[in-house]
Amino acid sequence: MVVYAGQGDPRRTLALLWRDATPGEPRRAPGPKPALTVDEIVDAAIAVADAGTLDGLSMRAVGERLGRTAMSLYTYVPTKRELIDLMYDRAHAAPPPGGSTTSGTRTGEKASPEPGEPAGAKGDQETGEPAGRHAAHRSPAGGQAGTAGREGGAPGDGGWRVAVEAWAAWLRARYVRHPWLLQVSHARPVLGPHEQQVLESVLGALHGTGLPPATVRAVVAALFALVRGAARSTAESAAAAGTTGTSDAEWWTLRAGVLQELVPDFARRYPHSAALAGAAPAPPPAAAPPPAALESPAPCPPARTRRPTSDEDPGPGGGSNAWEQQAEAAFTEGLAILLDGLQSRIDRASRTSEARTGTEPP
Repeated sequence: MVVYAGQGDPRRTLALLWRDATPGEPRRAPGPKPALTVDEIVDAAIAVADAGTLDGLSMRAVGERLGRTAMSLYTYVPTKRELIDLMYDRAHAAPPPGGSTTSGTRTGEKASPEPGEPAGAKGDQETGEPAGRHAAHRSPAGGQAGTAGREGGAPGDGGWRVAVEAWAAWLRARYVRHPWLLQVSHARPVLGPHEQQVLESVLGALHGTGLPPATVRAVVAALFALVRGAARSTAESAAAAGTTGTSDAEWWTLRAGVLQELVPDFARRYPHSAALAGAAPAPPPAAAPPPAALESPAPCPPARTRRPTSDEDPGPGGGSNAWEQQAEAAFTEGLAILLDGLQSRIDRASRTSEARTGTEPP
């Protein structure tokens, strides 16, 4: 199920999103202290979604988690549509690594804890997730590449590449921690402070590279596409065994055997796939084992480089295993290739600029 952000009342939604991100001290209406807070409701909703998907999210389910009725929640959040926007933004509350250190919180205010954590608890920096999303193409900040030099990134952090790598790893881990975030379409941003901070962070990392705004937009779009695609593949693979009741090892063993029987010349028909999967390039004999190409039915899937063996697969409901580590390694390699290309573009632009001005590189 795909969910589109921004389906609630614009004024009420944005007022709730930015309630803690405006200058000055927070104000509360006179009278008794509220029995609940918006943050408590949003955190409970995130916990409900983390336990399943957005399909199972309802005001009733959130109320039950809080020991309240669904009707009591409407005093704080108008409808489920506004709640989803609040959840999406809140799930990005942990500050992402990157070149920008600005925040949507008030001056002097500490960063929000990880949704679901008690206040003051240490956030999980490895499982964060950002949002800038489609705003990379629309935000006024979405193309502000600096011209101060080619290092970019936060001061002393090793340059733009280190900052982008940290940001991308943080974003992917955030999606993996909260897979329901991937159900929210990337077509329209939530326009919340935390989502915007994610975009601001990667733009800050790229600041100073000398890239023109159009290139920065393309780079940011490619980064989000890579991260979301890798995280989606990992999340779907992790959920497959529990959802279907069949482990990956069982699923592939059954189908590989049948397909070998039906298509004994599979590796001959698809030699490049077979070679990539580690099979011999020569056509296999009729009695050969199941074609290794079956391990990768889609071209170079980012989540897995090979299927796990039976002793690696924990089965339905199991935890992490070898393919999850391989998925992370594949993501890291894919990101490195993308950034290598970006470095080449930066170097080429620098040489062109030096040739025009007649200056020598430092």
